[in-house]
Order: sequence, then C-alpha cells, then structure tokens
Amino acid sequence: MSVSNVSHQGGPSQKIGPILVNFEHAGVTPEAALEQFQAKLSYTFPDTTKVRKSRPELDLSLQTDHIKYSNKAPSVQGIRPSPYLSTYLAIKNKITGQIRLVETNSVTVGALVKTPKTTNLQLLNEEEVGEGTRTKKKKHLVKEFGATRGQRVYEQADRMTVDQGQLEAKLGEAAGKVEEAHIEIPEVEDDTITRMIPPCNRQTKNLIDVYKLEDILSDEQREVLSESAQNVLDSFSDISDLDIAMRSKKFSPLVGQIIRDQFHKPDVEFVGVALYIQGLVTLMYARPQMLRQGLKCLPPFLPNAIKTHIFKTFTENNQMSPSSRDKVICYIIVLSLLISNFSVKLLALSKSINKKADVLKQLIHATGATIVKDDEERHSVSLKFPLTSFEAARPSGRRKRRTM
Repeated sequence: MSVSNVSHQGGPSQKIGPILVNFEHAGVTPEAALEQFQAKLSYTFPDTTKVRKSRPELDLSLQTDHIKYSNKAPSVQGIRPSPYLSTYLAIKNKITGQIRLVETNSVTVGALVKTPKTTNLQLLNEEEVGEGTRTKKKKHLVKEFGATRGQRVYEQADRMTVDQGQLEAKLGEAAGKVEEAHIEIPEVEDDTITRMIPPCNRQTKNLIDVYKLEDILSDEQREVLSESAQNVLDSFSDISDLDIAMRSKKFSPLVGQIIRDQFHKPDVEFVGVALYIQGLVTLMYARPQMLRQGLKCLPPFLPNAIKTHIFKTFTENNQMSPSSRDKVICYIIVLSLLISNFSVKLLALSKSINKKADVLKQLIHATGATIVKDDEERHSVSLKFPLTSFEAARPSGRRKRRTM
C-alpha cells in the first residue's frame, strides 16, 4: 500500500479541492444532518508570483430551513486555518491498494444572528445617562459622605481645571502672533517597542495576519535557508545524532525542540527558520571580542547572505547594545511562534534565553504573546487574542521605615 498520486489546488486551471465544513457551535452528526440546505460558494486564488503557496480565499454561506451560516460571520472572523499546514483526503483503491491524496480546504462557519435589544431597565437607564452625569453623582457622594482623602482629590482636581473659554482666548491671542512660514511640524519618532518587534498588525481580527513570515524574511532568504536546512537534516542519520548535536551546544534547547518536532516529516522552510533562530541565539550570547570577528562568530551552517542580514539588522558597527539584544529576543519569540503553530514551551525558551523571569515576561508581552498553563501545570508561550502589550516593571514591596 503506497501513495500513487497527490493532487494540489490552484495551478493554471485554478482547481479547488474538497471543502471540509466545521460549525462553530458543534459538530454535525449523521443523525442530525441537515436535510435541506442551499450552499453558495465563491473563491479566488492569490497571485502566485507574490505568494509561494497558493490557497484560495473562500466565501461560503449555507442557508438552512431556519438559520443562515457563513464563514464571514463576526463570531468566526478570528478562526482561520494555518497557512503553513495542509489537510489531505486519502482515497484508497481497494483493488490495487494504491492511495490518492487530495488537498482540501477547512472552513468554519458561524450563525448569522441579530441579538435582541435588552429589556433590562437598569441597563437602558445607564445608556441614557451620560458619563458626565455619573461622574458628578460620584463626586457629590464623596464630598458628602466620603473620607477626607477622597475629598482632597476632587478639590485638587477642581483647582487644576482650566476654564475652556479662557484657554481658547489665550491660544487664539498667541497663535495670531505666529507667522505661517515659521511653523514646522516636528517628525514623530517611532515608538521603542515598535522598533523592537517584527512588523506587527494589531488591528487585524485574524491571528495568522498579526505576524507574517514574509514580512520578516524575504522569499530569497527563506529559499537559501531551506537549502541549508536540507543539508543539516541529511547530516543526521537518526534522532540520536540530533541529541548529540544538542549536547555539544550546536543547537539551543528551543531550536533543538523545533527540529525534533519536524524530524520525521520535516518542513524544510520551518527548519530553515529554526536555523535562523539559532543564528540569533548565537549572536545574543556573543561577546564583544567575538562580534569584532564579524560573520565568523555565527554558526557555520548559515549562508553568508543570511549572516550578513543578521549583522545588518541587529548590530551597529559590529556591536550590540542592551536594546539590540532585547530586539533579538523579540524576533526569536515571534519566529518560534510562527513555525510552532503559535505555541512554544516556556521551559525551552527560557533555557535558550538568559534573561530574568520578569524581563522575559515583559518582552513576551511586548510581542503580543502571553504565558498560559495547561491542565498538567506546564507553561507555554502562546499568541492569541486579545494581544498583550508591554508594561514597565513596577517596584514590588513596601519601603522600609527608617528608625532612629
């Protein structure tokens, strides 16, 4: 029994494979299958000159007797299949024993429903009462029955309040003395966190669009890394060779775990990105005298073009500042999430990055990821909605009172 043929989607004929439909609320059993429904489907294939893997954009709607489902429903907007994983339908010929694989599409549909308006009188009254009215009521209660400290807060706020009419008059008087030719709009500097993380789209509702591999590494760079990955995989006769390489510190625990997961059915592009991550880990631990050697301090399995790209992106005059090392860590976190289905073991990450736990947590939050714990008390770093944000560390503990 062997695979005789593999059918892919796309191509010149723009052929589409079977569509596997999942319902958001529950699975459909044969006993409860829909007896009557109407399906409408439209699809478009992306430009193959710009996208390496061709996967169609689907617009599916199902009209049943009492409700309509669609993959454009608001409840399923964040549910999309990973662009790096493919599902195949196996069709076996019982006579010849040959198996044919057909590439499929997975779609999750949700119900298109309109929520009824609330009849709760309390909620309706809160909608009618503005924010200013509630603030005035709270202020009145504090002044009448609140503690002295709370009353002082409102008194100080009243003293600091600026009369809007006087402010506009003063601004108009000052602006009238300024000539238009002397007005210059200063350039706004990029936010430090934005410069520290890869290109990020925090406005999207689709998880796979938050970070994109092609925004970090070009097609040519990923192609070169894939060739290096194939050479590295060919050098291993079995999984024990990988263990030996990890014990000899050739690979960090994080990269070793990624290669181990890809060992038996490798995606050479993902393994190539893992080699790039190893280059970043090596750069992060490099001492100043090693950095002065230039490209020689990076792993030998990386092509010179990739080494040059790493030095150009993360160093300045072959030197690294603390902010540059934080940038390297953020890129390591994002790249490892992209090739690990948006979840990485925290233990492997922390063993590969020599940072204090609170600092590492801040950098994880800067990328939008979060730390989660499963049922077996194991922690992992996961990218999911809502995205987290960077927060400066606050000093913990109370100040000790000095005694005379």
